[in-house]
Amino acid sequence: MFVANIYMDIYFWRWVRWMNFDNFADKMKTVNGTFGDVGGCNEWAAFFSTYTLLIIALLNKFKRKSINISLKILAIANIIVLLFTFSRGGYAALIAGITYLLIKARKYAYILLLLALPLCYTVVLPEAVVERIQMSFEKNDLGVAADQDIESRVFMWKEAVSMIKKAPVFGHGLLSFRYSHWRNPHNQHLNIFVQGGLIGYLFFIWLFIASFRDSNHLAQTGKNEFSRSFGVGMCAMTVSLFIGNLFGDRWSYYVLTGYYWILNGIVLVLINQSASSTSESESLTL
Repeated sequence: MFVANIYMDIYFWRWVRWMNFDNFADKMKTVNGTFGDVGGCNEWAAFFSTYTLLIIALLNKFKRKSINISLKILAIANIIVLLFTFSRGGYAALIAGITYLLIKARKYAYILLLLALPLCYTVVLPEAVVERIQMSFEKNDLGVAADQDIESRVFMWKEAVSMIKKAPVFGHGLLSFRYSHWRNPHNQHLNIFVQGGLIGYLFFIWLFIASFRDSNHLAQTGKNEFSRSFGVGMCAMTVSLFIGNLFGDRWSYYVLTGYYWILNGIVLVLINQSASSTSESESLTL
């Protein structure tokens, strides 16, 4: 996974190296490659906002200093790439995950810095990124969002809510959402609710709850610092994915969630190893 992250960082910069980042333009969101067939920059952002959190959680947890230093460089590179995807949903997902990591580490001073970010982001972030964020709050003369991306999503979300009201329990069935040429309301939570109703949505939410519960159990009972940090990182990833899916489908594509399920399997293996070690210790004591 780390090697894949390195490759994607290099590929991204090879794609955008000709761009001028002094000001934001829609053409900056056209990065192709790994996620070209499933959306583009928003999917790049979802990938990095998820898996970078595990890298951060595992910093300084390896015996080799060279690995620890390499992971720090990789985490910084991923965050820089994420900034220049111009995905506001990706920003929100990463901030949510980092906030969780800081709370678990009890680094409350850094949380205060995050809270202060809205007051100083125009100073610390690149100009093009600042413009992209400020577009979220601009409105035209009619009081409608000036950003076409936001305006279209608001209309899609309203349509999704309208469909949910018509079939709230069982939903309308698979692939039932349609709005203009869109087949997804750019909110996977609403999309699942439209298709599967309340019953389907509860199953969807349970996947997050189950993953977070297992990861948190590992974070508390892991047999060594690496295992516990792995559990914390997985919890942060789950929080990030939950938030990220509020802004689009960050769930259905294996290129986005493939690692996530493999890492969930590793969590269960580490839990079993910890339980086995505890049982052996109890047996020796007896």
